[in-house]
Amino acid sequence: MFSEYKKNVLLKVSKESSFTIKQLEVLFMKLFHSRLTKRYVITVIVVVLFVLTSLYFVTVNVLNASVRSQMEYRDELIASTLGKQIEIIIQNVSGNMRQISPIVEIADITNNNSPYKRELETILAEDSLYLFFEAYQGNNLQFRIPDVQLTNPEHVDSILERMSWSKTRYISNMIELPDGRKTIAVAYPSLDDQGNYLGSVIAYLNLNILSDYLQKFAIGKEGMNAIVDRNGTIIAHTNKQYIGEKIKEKEVLENIEKERLGIWNGTLFNEKMVISNKPLLLGKMSLLVGEPVKQALAPAYPARSQHCPLRSRVGASARTDGRRGRGRPGSLRISI
Repeated sequence: MFSEYKKNVLLKVSKESSFTIKQLEVLFMKLFHSRLTKRYVITVIVVVLFVLTSLYFVTVNVLNASVRSQMEYRDELIASTLGKQIEIIIQNVSGNMRQISPIVEIADITNNNSPYKRELETILAEDSLYLFFEAYQGNNLQFRIPDVQLTNPEHVDSILERMSWSKTRYISNMIELPDGRKTIAVAYPSLDDQGNYLGSVIAYLNLNILSDYLQKFAIGKEGMNAIVDRNGTIIAHTNKQYIGEKIKEKEVLENIEKERLGIWNGTLFNEKMVISNKPLLLGKMSLLVGEPVKQALAPAYPARSQHCPLRSRVGASARTDGRRGRGRPGSLRISI
């Protein structure tokens, strides 16, 4: 009896459930055949897709803005810090020339026992940044240390002419010497008590050593640092093969000419790059610090790891030379 009752109950429940399912199917069919329902469903789908798409684009833009902000901060930080160190190097060279300039006033300037000549020889021996020195009385070459044989260096006349009327330090554009070496000249005048021009001392710098210094602070493996003169000629570069090459991009040349400070995006050295331009106060030169876009758009967290080593390394790169600087305030030598 109990089993038959159970079967009847189960049969009744199954009939009711099947009836309910059929009713639901009919109800849904009626709803979806309604125009109002179709409009409502389509509107909901469109709104959901629009919201999701908007969230996606907002998220992507925020991430891109964050990465670009981090990238520009990194490039500008390195450009600013490295630019100050390059200015210290040039100022140090100019300071050495100022301290040596009284050698022009000595009558017997060819005397090998001259303390000024010994000082020049010491500077040249201790610092590989210098190629050689020259001293001129008027327009006449008195000596060259070391005594390098150069035939008719055309650049000297223009430097001496400028020194005769400007009577202040001068940093030249890139110069190619008769022997093929590329350099820049840092000249300082010698004046008497009345301010009359007597002559000049000129130091020629080793651009390979300057490039080695830039290479230490390149951003990542593919980063680029370069010093460019007024004419857009590369004075120093992390890749030494570019020394002496001219920059052809008009916008970069315009930024250099107008001494603009900031970030530039474009193709440079046959690669799409992000460049920070930092005008240097000395010499009317510009420092370019950059990296390829593909490297710049890497995750932002490595940017933080670039900052601290830079500050410590750059801070340690300038030191006072106690032995050479004794008794000469302001004598500063850069350890390259």
